[in-house]
Amino acid sequence: MGPKLDPAYRSSALSPPGHWNPLFPIVPEVQSELAVDFQLRQPVTPSSVSVQCGENRVLVEVQRDLFSNGQLIQPTGLSLGGCPVVGELVYTFSLTYTPEALAGTPITRADGAIVGVQCHYPRLHNDWSYQRPSYSYFLGGIINIEASVKQYNHVPLRVFVDSCVATQVPDVNSLPRYSFIENHGCFVDAKATASSSHFMPRSQVDKIQFQLEAFMFQESTSPSIYITCVLKATITSAPSDAQCKSCSFANGLKNARCSLAARQPYLEQSQSEPQEPTVVPSCKWLLTVYSQEILTRLDEIHARITSTYGSVLKMDSTKKVNYIHSMLHIIGQVLISVLTAQEGAGLDIMVDGMVKRYQKAGVDPPAVLYVDCGCCTEVGETKLKTRFRGWPDLMTCATSHSKNWQIFCSPKATGGRRA
Repeated sequence: MGPKLDPAYRSSALSPPGHWNPLFPIVPEVQSELAVDFQLRQPVTPSSVSVQCGENRVLVEVQRDLFSNGQLIQPTGLSLGGCPVVGELVYTFSLTYTPEALAGTPITRADGAIVGVQCHYPRLHNDWSYQRPSYSYFLGGIINIEASVKQYNHVPLRVFVDSCVATQVPDVNSLPRYSFIENHGCFVDAKATASSSHFMPRSQVDKIQFQLEAFMFQESTSPSIYITCVLKATITSAPSDAQCKSCSFANGLKNARCSLAARQPYLEQSQSEPQEPTVVPSCKWLLTVYSQEILTRLDEIHARITSTYGSVLKMDSTKKVNYIHSMLHIIGQVLISVLTAQEGAGLDIMVDGMVKRYQKAGVDPPAVLYVDCGCCTEVGETKLKTRFRGWPDLMTCATSHSKNWQIFCSPKATGGRRA
């Protein structure tokens, strides 16, 4: 028996046709790493955005090549969002870029971006040691105000703030205006707004210092506020009184001196004599005067009534003590009225007068007349049609007070009825 051959080296002549499955040794594949210089980019401060922080505004300038890659951004995608003040002297904003789709397509080839913006302002000292270098204040901040009097060769003087008013323009009498010190030295701002405004303890008799909480006028377009104060100086030996004082409100409470000054106007008013009551005329007197005034302009009233016309009229009769027959036009103004002792009497005279008024004025006759009853009949001609023979084309209508509020009108030519 001969040696066995390795199946991997069998000849094709030794295997049946169509059944040869050669086996080859498996060579393991080794993955080769390509040398690629790849670095993950970290966010950096963009040089394409510049910020200028001013006292009353922040200017943010953005270059069109925002990402420094040669692709220009769309200005319409920029927006400057804001956050409230952080702390006291730091403002924080966010500059946002949201790319829009390319014109006519739903795609974009740019990323969005958010750039943080901060403005830091140096703190100002409030130790009264020197004049403040800036006149800008934040809402709710403290405004230090000092007033003094020069002694010269005069006897020692004590200074008081009699009143202070804030306005939007230099004119102290302009509106709107806000009086925050009044009544000869009462600091009423704390009482009216629960602020921390108050007079400071005196360090010198010839100086007075007070702190005012910063504010602005509602819906004001001007960033400036003008403060005008009236000062008063007395000799230091004179005691303080209701006319010369410096009092503040703390937690809504006021000291006794301000209380006395606030009550003083009411005390003075209560001591005055009451005024004599005004004599009111009687009802009869008023009616007499009114009637006399009517008689002086009868011609005017008559002209107004007789110059009123209309194409749609309504005739109505009302029984009070007697019968009042009236004709009105569509908006309810009375054209003519007749007072009779019984229903029906005097209507012919009223109608003839109405027809003649239209004829003399050259006005077209009315087209429709509304009545409560008697507009229509099955046979012959109605009394209403006979009464208005001067207006042969007049259509008369009557309203039915049934559930459906039907309106029945008579034809122009006949006296029949139609709905």
